[in-house]
Amino acid sequence: MLLLILVVIGGVFGWMLSRPQSFLKPVSESLAKEGAARNETVNTQPSPVFGTPTDPKLVSLRHHLLRPWTEVKTEVDAFRQQTAMVDLSEMRTVEATTVMAELLFADTKTFFDTKVMANGLKSKTTSYSVMIYLYKILEGAPMPLDGFNYGNADLPVWQEWWGLNHEKLRFRELGKPAPLPSGSLPEGSKK
Repeated sequence: MLLLILVVIGGVFGWMLSRPQSFLKPVSESLAKEGAARNETVNTQPSPVFGTPTDPKLVSLRHHLLRPWTEVKTEVDAFRQQTAMVDLSEMRTVEATTVMAELLFADTKTFFDTKVMANGLKSKTTSYSVMIYLYKILEGAPMPLDGFNYGNADLPVWQEWWGLNHEKLRFRELGKPAPLPSGSLPEGSKK
């Protein structure tokens, strides 16, 4: 029985070592290379220097968060990215929020896009949700420009806001909802 356990552990260890090691490279390094190669970024603000987190949980969540939309092939991949956003926003720490904000400065063509699903409907990539989660937890965060949904036009606003406020972040009180954009309540709803 002990021999079987050792063989299984050895097999798992061997499998881990044989996997491509690209996932160990810092994401910011691969983002910089990819963005430089494409030279298609529409970000208007210079990307701040984001440090690599040392907390293993933050490192793991960052890995799932910073997945280019071309690599999000299954519902599981999208779920992991969305779950990373939820987990980071629930931490309500400057470090976790900074990991989320790193996505705001990522290459737009790589992370923010609209896909056409199998049923023909258009769907935005899950990366847009980072603005929603940041808006829900940070006081003074920008509302969507169109009053309803965040899009690429909101990225420069967020980048500028982050540049001005990242050193003095204020979190919303727990249980206190974020203000709704004007016109976002359905007709007949009580205000």
